[in-house]
Amino acid sequence: AHASSLLMTYNVLPESGIPIQAGTVHRVTEPEKLTDAVKEQMSVHTGKMSNKFKETRLSHDGDKPNLKDWSDLLEEDEDFAEEFNKIYDNTNVPEADDDFDPDSFDAYLNMELAIDRGGDNPEFARVTKRMKDDRGNPVGVANNNPIMDSRMYEVEFLDGQKQAMAANIIAENMFASVDEEGHRNLLLDSIGDCRKTEDAVKKEDAFVFSQNGNKHRRETTKG
Repeated sequence: AHASSLLMTYNVLPESGIPIQAGTVHRVTEPEKLTDAVKEQMSVHTGKMSNKFKETRLSHDGDKPNLKDWSDLLEEDEDFAEEFNKIYDNTNVPEADDDFDPDSFDAYLNMELAIDRGGDNPEFARVTKRMKDDRGNPVGVANNNPIMDSRMYEVEFLDGQKQAMAANIIAENMFASVDEEGHRNLLLDSIGDCRKTEDAVKKEDAFVFSQNGNKHRRETTKG
């Protein structure tokens, strides 16, 4: 059941026909479905649901419903029309386009960057928000071509300092620090030294075999 709890919950359809959310449920197993008691319970429940939703009023042409029956019900049965519209045309549910916020669907937000600020090494910063003008409108216009993207963003460095940055500069920084497979490249000047103890796993002992014969790499931090 989505958006009902932080825990794993399920939608359950009781005899009332009104779905409820439950955190603890028991699945009917295949052997249980073969017993007469469970078969009777399922048949009774299905019959009550059919009567509750008045399914007998809707005839079928093979696997497809008869559209004429649906059309007649929408015109003659107010309750059916109300429930139908709640599913297919619910005016209480806002359209996604009406509540569209550029900051909510922005791929640059919360991106981490390594920016040259004139020091010995680049400094890390994070894209915090989209810049807006005095009227609250986002600055710039998005474009699929990063060079033509005129949006402006606010980036915050680790020391707390903030500055405005253009979207094409952010894109250039991202492309420079990510390889063709999408892996992020961290800056490394050189390795000063390394060591290895007697506990280090030797090359010939790097893999182990499980009971079923599968080969796995030996996981250890020793050495």
